[in-house]
Amino acid sequence: TSASAYTDPTKTEALKSAGDLLLDQSDFVKNGINAAMTDANLAASDKLGQLAYVRSFSTANVAIGGTIKASGNVLLQSSTQTTATTDATSTGADGSLPVMITGMYGAVCSKASTNIASGANVSSGGQLSVQSSTDNTLSVAANTVADGSGNFAATTVAWSQAAVDAESSINGTVSAGSLDMGAHNSNSFSTTASAMASSSKGSVGLAGAISLQT
Repeated sequence: TSASAYTDPTKTEALKSAGDLLLDQSDFVKNGINAAMTDANLAASDKLGQLAYVRSFSTANVAIGGTIKASGNVLLQSSTQTTATTDATSTGADGSLPVMITGMYGAVCSKASTNIASGANVSSGGQLSVQSSTDNTLSVAANTVADGSGNFAATTVAWSQAAVDAESSINGTVSAGSLDMGAHNSNSFSTTASAMASSSKGSVGLAGAISLQT
């Protein structure tokens, strides 16, 4: 048997400590941010700034639980491609609040699994290939500009998390001329934060970027 699925799970736990969520990247990426944000652009204001987030999830599972007999090659493969990119800029103007804020969160959760389960029997006259792979792109950029007459500070936080995993396993019985087994994650991650302030107006800029991957 084989199955594949794309899932975008909603929040499943009403309360969970931040410490526990950070220990489990997958759980936090899927559930944690929902506790604080419920819209793709939670808050946007030319007076204060903006908070926004982007998430992307993909899961592919191939599970063999029966019998496969082939005279030639047998290929069992699962793969995912997951992309989340976003950027935001908040610019203070005359009349804005003293502190301009930009907060950006981005996350990807990508899982691929190919498994020959216990009790399964796979026979190949040629090569048996058991492969799993993920291809992941995450780009988060945030910028704040304090240039208004009343702006005191430009504050920027960019935060990204990635939980990716590719797994290939054989727990059943296999017979083949040769065996090719592998699991691979291909990642491109970028997290940037910047803050600009007008020196002529006595403003200051503060920026921080956090990136966590498992």
